[in-house]
Amino acid sequence: CEWDRAFLTADLIKGGDEAQHGRLIDAITIANLLHAGGLLELCCSAVASMIKDKSPRQIRALFNIENDFTPEEEERIREENRWCEEA
Repeated sequence: CEWDRAFLTADLIKGGDEAQHGRLIDAITIANLLHAGGLLELCCSAVASMIKDKSPRQIRALFNIENDFTPEEEERIREENRWCEEA
């Protein structure tokens, strides 16, 4: 719905700038703790949209996630999950 989209981009993702997503992550945590399924679904959907078509490197940069895998571990994980990329 239009109100939901406006709420997400204006209030939870500052001005629609994906890098300004701190409030969105807070809202996910709160919605989960309060068992607010509708809000949790809406916020998680927003995160899914944010990461769609992004590489793991881009997702790590967006959410400030440190890559603690060695190149060998990354390759093993890619090989084990190759079926995901083929779909």
